[in-house]
Amino acid sequence: MYAGTRDRTSKNALDSGGWLRLSAGGNLAQEYVEIGPSTAVDEQAERVEQVDFSAQGLSPEWYAPRIPVADFTRYAPEEGYLSLRGQESLCSENRVSLLARKLTSVYATLTACMDFQPEVFQHSAGLVLYYDNMNYLFLQKTFDDRQRCSRFYIIHVDNGLKREDHLATVSGVDGPVYLRLAIDGKSTRFFWSPDNQTFHAIGQTYSTALFSDEYSRYGEFTGAFVGIGCVDSAYHRRQASFYSLEYRAFEQRSLPQPE
Repeated sequence: MYAGTRDRTSKNALDSGGWLRLSAGGNLAQEYVEIGPSTAVDEQAERVEQVDFSAQGLSPEWYAPRIPVADFTRYAPEEGYLSLRGQESLCSENRVSLLARKLTSVYATLTACMDFQPEVFQHSAGLVLYYDNMNYLFLQKTFDDRQRCSRFYIIHVDNGLKREDHLATVSGVDGPVYLRLAIDGKSTRFFWSPDNQTFHAIGQTYSTALFSDEYSRYGEFTGAFVGIGCVDSAYHRRQASFYSLEYRAFEQRSLPQPE
């Protein structure tokens, strides 16, 4: 068993009382540590995680900030979906409807099938890449008051500064739709599809580094999360239904070395 800080790694073992102790004794880390034989790295090994909405419960990997998941979710196992009841803006530090898991690789995708019918601009739902309430991307389906129809576009909150990304937006798409967040090393993009076969890019390409501990001006030290969210900032009643949710990650793949 090994444990470490930012600049030291030490071999540890449990003593007779069940306490974790340094194997070499004392209370100072050793300068050199034998870590044993290395294991082969398979960069093609892929983690595939499909959320089972018929189980009426989520695995511990899925989180909600500050409030219990049960406060804003409803399971419909017979119909095979999970609904999120919208609450405050994702910038809020109070009650938000965000269900997310830790990002375990910079080579990962999150794909969801969502059915959501917004009626006013305060209604929105979709996919989220979330560092904290001051740094996130939100591919949202919302309501366009001018066109009087639904619209997909991206909200980017960058150290508290909100921007709307209307590049290649999609309007008037009703019924279930597939949304995808694709993280490919240093680049992050969103896509949508009517059939889960052909995906179309929406919005610009973003730097994955924008959602890191180093970039955050506020130093929250949370790490990045990916997930689904729903907002009803007017009445906290509007619901979004999710029929599938799949996370894929190449956790052993590393970024290419600079030349």
